[in-house]
Amino acid sequence: MIELHNVWQVMLADATEDEPGLAMIGRPQDWGDPKWHYKTIVVQVEIDGKTYHNTAHIWFDMPMKDGDLMGLGWFRELAFTIQYPGENPKLCGRDYLEPEDFWLDEWGEVPEVFDAEADDYEPYLG
Repeated sequence: MIELHNVWQVMLADATEDEPGLAMIGRPQDWGDPKWHYKTIVVQVEIDGKTYHNTAHIWFDMPMKDGDLMGLGWFRELAFTIQYPGENPKLCGRDYLEPEDFWLDEWGEVPEVFDAEADDYEPYLG
């Protein structure tokens, strides 16, 4: 089984009927801000005899109920997209800051800064 992690930030707070929202690859640099809500979707598929287990880490700029997530048809296609080589799982959630991330004191305790040289993660490269 090939494990992959993809990260999306989804901006819906300013969405309208004509402009339904915007999605970008990657975690927001201000992910500690309480406006960001974190969810995951796990997709497992078999392609050419290989099984891919993809965890999509999704950062929304407004609260989302689990049932609402799949109602976003335009985003559903992105969540089921598997990007190679994917992202280091430590840089998907709430555990580590990347060097270009920022943190404000009012967001609480500052997470540890990710040290790429000390990390033993090796991405799937096909």
